[in-house]
Amino acid sequence: MVYQTSVTHATASSTSIEGVAAANGAGAPRWYQLYWPSREPDDITISLLKRAKTTGYTALFVTLDTYVLGWRPSDLDIGYNPFIHPDHIGVEIGLTGPVFQKQFKEKHGYDISSGPSGVYQSSQGGTTGASLGPAAREWAKLVFPGHSHSWEEVEFLKKHWDGPIVFKGM
Repeated sequence: MVYQTSVTHATASSTSIEGVAAANGAGAPRWYQLYWPSREPDDITISLLKRAKTTGYTALFVTLDTYVLGWRPSDLDIGYNPFIHPDHIGVEIGLTGPVFQKQFKEKHGYDISSGPSGVYQSSQGGTTGASLGPAAREWAKLVFPGHSHSWEEVEFLKKHWDGPIVFKGM
């Protein structure tokens, strides 16, 4: 179903950039809310911006006040943190990102893009029982790096995004 309504889609999402764009429909206004990953490596951020731009997102909203995960007592009470649990909640954009997938495979030896949770193609050709847990945790560390970005770093965003940039959470 195509909804044709305005959307602001955040990096900490349970649906891919491409999935939201498809559901939103051609020509419907959509904006991308960047939880700005660690600057090392910048190719993760560049990939996010390219994915958003090529799927029709027209404005970039940069969240400045969420560089660490918030204290979430209700999550602690039930022993669940959505950003480090392997069920795609809050991490789908990373898990579907080709740059993150490639870097994860190079580092850990299995491809998180090739199958359902628990079955992945290993670099040795067979499958492995590894889950998305390590990938979800690694993505959360990138997106919530524990440090803020400087005003000087805004030039990096301007270089890689040709639409309006809105800063929020100051």
